[in-house]
Amino acid sequence: RGPRGGLSSAMRLRAALVEVRNAVSFLQGSPAAVVGVDGGAPASAATSDSALAEVSWLLRDPLARRLEITTVASTELSTVDVTTAWETLVGRGAGGLEEAWLRLQLTACYGIPTALPLFRLSGELRDGSEVLGDLGPFDLAAKQFVWRVECVEQKGESRRLVLQGRVKEEEGDAATTTRHVLEVSPREGGDGCNISSEVCYRPSPPLQTLLNAAGGKRAVEEGNATVVRRLGVLAAGGVDFEPVPFYNF
Repeated sequence: RGPRGGLSSAMRLRAALVEVRNAVSFLQGSPAAVVGVDGGAPASAATSDSALAEVSWLLRDPLARRLEITTVASTELSTVDVTTAWETLVGRGAGGLEEAWLRLQLTACYGIPTALPLFRLSGELRDGSEVLGDLGPFDLAAKQFVWRVECVEQKGESRRLVLQGRVKEEEGDAATTTRHVLEVSPREGGDGCNISSEVCYRPSPPLQTLLNAAGGKRAVEEGNATVVRRLGVLAAGGVDFEPVPFYNF
């Protein structure tokens, strides 16, 4: 509880509205040169039969047809300033980037099962550098995820981090790829900040593409919203506990 029985900032942030916008694009061609598809592809609206339509379209040429899933999660926080939110994201505290990202669990946005949490991190955030993360249960590395830092920039009071990522074990043009843009900007008309996380996720064909069309893409969408909520809670000084990965073991 906060002063005079009111809710603390962190508790209010747990109930903060996180807005999510999702879209699906359809691609066709060789892995090195896919092109967007308009005619003949199913609509990306989330209807009860959209998953079946997407799977049916993909199965007609499963090695050449792909999905690109874009999800944007954002929230407006009146109790957290831009600097605090940004430093929570990039690890300016004592534990540095590793502690920050292990608490945020950014890989939840990339379709990676919760049974493979991020438990170790190395590297630094500067343009052109790489950050390497170990994933696995009980601190046993089952996979590695590598982020290439496209840019870390500041425009006025706004801050922006752009990452390109993939599972290291998936080599070649057909690998699942992810582009992640995180932004923190001043809140209009008052104190606080806006946090936005945009994930563009392109699963590898054919199996991962089909699994995502059949409903797996919801994990990417829900994971992105969870990371935005968690960032807000941690920036406000709360201790976030997400029990789902624990019970999945």
